[in-house]
Amino acid sequence: APCSFCREGARPPGERERAATIADVVEVVRAAFEEGAAEFVFFNSSVYDAEDGGIDFLTPYVEAVRKHFDTFVAVQLHPPRTNAWIDRTYAMGVDALSYNLELFDPDALGRHCIGRVRYIGRERYLEALAYAAGVFPAGTVWSDLVLGLEPADTTVAGIDALAAAGVVPVLSVHHPGPDTIPQVTADEAAAVVGHLHRAARDRRLSVTWIRDLALGITPLEA
Repeated sequence: APCSFCREGARPPGERERAATIADVVEVVRAAFEEGAAEFVFFNSSVYDAEDGGIDFLTPYVEAVRKHFDTFVAVQLHPPRTNAWIDRTYAMGVDALSYNLELFDPDALGRHCIGRVRYIGRERYLEALAYAAGVFPAGTVWSDLVLGLEPADTTVAGIDALAAAGVVPVLSVHHPGPDTIPQVTADEAAAVVGHLHRAARDRRLSVTWIRDLALGITPLEA
């Protein structure tokens, strides 16, 4: 049940078995660092399990990177069923964590992110993000909000809710297809971005490293 705007959840059967080996990942990270092509490591799990949200699959990769490199490690996952997995994620050496809610409006979320609603639920995303923000250092837990698939005032409400919980809101722009009408005008989008910066400033949420990631500082995906 993938989201309508990305391939997450629509990966082919057997992808787990075709995953890169730990040795391959370590080799790629070492080469990237030696060439100056990357400054930190970002894992975006291609494997989802309801119980752990995908962190169990990533654990050996994270541990290997921690063993061989003194670097910043970020992971992007789905919320696990219990908060014990969040504690474990922090304990293994993950520096930053993302559970992407994508859309704050419940109706829009149900239309565009069927799997998130069916298997996890909107409230679990918000609960897990708030809990993680209390475990990880300030400014290292984030969630994407897709700009353009819900009304601007709803995205603003999502920014406020996340920031109030100590979660860094990150805007990603939806690129509509020929049959998709954006729900946000250019002026509204500019206002949402301005509101995001004010919310982050008021809550003293550092967004520098996340901004660098969004600008393409060569994240490495496993």
